[in-house]
Amino acid sequence: MRLWLVCSDTVEIWHHPDLAFDRAEQGCGFGAGGRVGEAELADRLRGVTIPGIGFLIDLERTGPDEAALLREAEDIFRLAVIAGAKGVQVLTGPVLVGAVQAFAAGGRSGLYEGVLRHPSGIPDEAVLRDVPTGKGVLALRDWTEAVKSTGYAGWWSCEQFCRRQQQDDSNAVAHDLHALMSDLIRGSAQ
Repeated sequence: MRLWLVCSDTVEIWHHPDLAFDRAEQGCGFGAGGRVGEAELADRLRGVTIPGIGFLIDLERTGPDEAALLREAEDIFRLAVIAGAKGVQVLTGPVLVGAVQAFAAGGRSGLYEGVLRHPSGIPDEAVLRDVPTGKGVLALRDWTEAVKSTGYAGWWSCEQFCRRQQQDDSNAVAHDLHALMSDLIRGSAQ
């Protein structure tokens, strides 16, 4: 029997009286919460809408790392089925600047390269991931309207990577992100 971790700290936000999120994306790792079997986990999550579970990382793994990727994929997709999630977040790995510099010079650094050897831009993760949601170069309103114009009516996920926001009052940050998402998706802050 497989055991799944229940992240009790995440479950609490679903019932937080000051936050008006419609749903929560569940991300789990080892930590507080305890381990339960599949049936108990399904029972605990009954009535909780979980549109997405995060996350399967470094999707581009091949060779000796491919077997671990497939095991992790099987586990997270099984968890998604148990939780009734509608999707699983899948990510490529972050690339360090040293790997990019070696690549640009025609060499290899020995660092993780992700999709660097495939056609792609050259990201500087330390810079790109330290921008508050809605304050970057992407015109979020235009992007959101473009997505909505396709007829998309599914769930939306707001994920922030800004170190300042991660250190600020989490209730205030959640309130601000909810207001931003409501404005972008519904057309007015709620």
